[in-house]
Amino acid sequence: MWAPVYWLSWMQVCLPVYDTLFVPIHRLFQDGFNRLQGQILSGVEMRVSYTKTIDPMLTNYKFWFKTAAWALLVTGLLHSLSLLNKPVGENDSERQMIDLMTTLVLGGVNRTMYELYFFFSLSMSLFTLFAAVLNLMFARYYMPSAHERKFIAASLVFWTIFLVPLILLTFIVPVVCYALCWFFFLLAYWFSGKRP
Repeated sequence: MWAPVYWLSWMQVCLPVYDTLFVPIHRLFQDGFNRLQGQILSGVEMRVSYTKTIDPMLTNYKFWFKTAAWALLVTGLLHSLSLLNKPVGENDSERQMIDLMTTLVLGGVNRTMYELYFFFSLSMSLFTLFAAVLNLMFARYYMPSAHERKFIAASLVFWTIFLVPLILLTFIVPVVCYALCWFFFLLAYWFSGKRP
């Protein structure tokens, strides 16, 4: 099946991103925790100032919005890899099911189940790529603007609604990919409200 290829490709992209993005975030939280612990132990009044401990890039809403858009682009490209592989059954039941999906024409629509499945998979890839390019263009030409927070909120609401059937009806790889994109949109929305 195509799932292992999808997962391996995603991991090849994630490991460099982990080194450049998540390791500094971990250090940031560890530094904040150490400062807080030092304030408690020394009896000093607790004054937590995130603006002094966090790298300005990590509090930049535009950075997180562009990160979400690039994550969508990578997710769409990885999802399109599934279109290149024909499904292969691992046992007799799966081979029989795939044979029926590819040969049996459904009444009323004159298409096989595999053709419909392929179309919906292609639509999901194209829509994800379209959303990524649209967000990148918005970040380039319309940030900052008076309506940017509304656009970020609309993106966040859409991907929140999108995640519900995705979690209920699909498997772990696309759920993780789209949830990561959603999380980046959430950070963009959060920090857009904190900007001066």
